Amino acid sequence: MPTWGDSQRYSIDVSNTTWGSDVDFGVFQAQNVWIRSLYEKHRFVVRGNLGWIETNNFKKSAAGPALLRRG
Repeated sequence: MPTWGDSQRYSIDVSNTTWGSDVDFGVFQAQNVWIRSLYEKHRFVVRGNLGWIETNNFKKSAAGPALLRRG
């Protein structure tokens, strides 16, 4: 098991009706994980996720209905 480390992942997804998509959208996601150890038996793992969706028709996008069902 790792005792110290960082992981950062960023992604940008873009689609447009010009390319044959049903909706125009842009998605930005950032995911970070920090692992730190304190002495031999104590490990801390901190995770963070951030996302943003921009679209002209949220209900037709794949994320729209899934987010609306969660309530």
